[in-house]
Amino acid sequence: MDETPQYPWMLWIDGVGGIWLSFSDEVILGSGGHAAANYIPFMGDLLPEHARIRRDSDWYVLAPSGPVRLNRKPVHTPQVLAEGDEVQLGETVRLRFRCPHPLSHSLRIEPFGGSTTWPRSHAVVLMDRWCMLGPRGCAHVVVPMWTAEVVLLRFPNGLRLRFPRKFAVNGQVWAEDRPLNPPCRVEGPGFSFFAEPLV
Repeated sequence: MDETPQYPWMLWIDGVGGIWLSFSDEVILGSGGHAAANYIPFMGDLLPEHARIRRDSDWYVLAPSGPVRLNRKPVHTPQVLAEGDEVQLGETVRLRFRCPHPLSHSLRIEPFGGSTTWPRSHAVVLMDRWCMLGPRGCAHVVVPMWTAEVVLLRFPNGLRLRFPRKFAVNGQVWAEDRPLNPPCRVEGPGFSFFAEPLV
């Protein structure tokens, strides 16, 4: 039986780029060199383990190990993240934190100011129970050219895609609900993306 993915996925979306999808309750942010499933490397002058972000019930807690600024102020102890907070890791890596949907605790991390993950991604989504992809601003992944919204749901036995009409996964047509196992191409009326594991 399939299980909730341990390693992250990359969703490749035309017009947006790569979206890093993490399923870990705690992630490590650093300079690279680790193969852990919960490790997110950034291009920049960082420590290998520069900071951690932990999901704690309805909150996300930032725990610094190296130089970190939260909303331009240096922090040295764990801090609860709020909507719109900006974090600087070291001298160059800048991140913005968004919880765009009021009914979901999935968190979007947006690198900005030239910062990026490695491999490069447009954003990182720390997925809680579900996340939405679509054209509206409340989506965790905003895709302006899509005309439909899809929801990814996390279950103990795997990740599923929910859409109210028929859609195709690797060319096979499904209706409304389907487990996803990357690599896979997903297409439906008004949306499409490719998912691959980051192992």
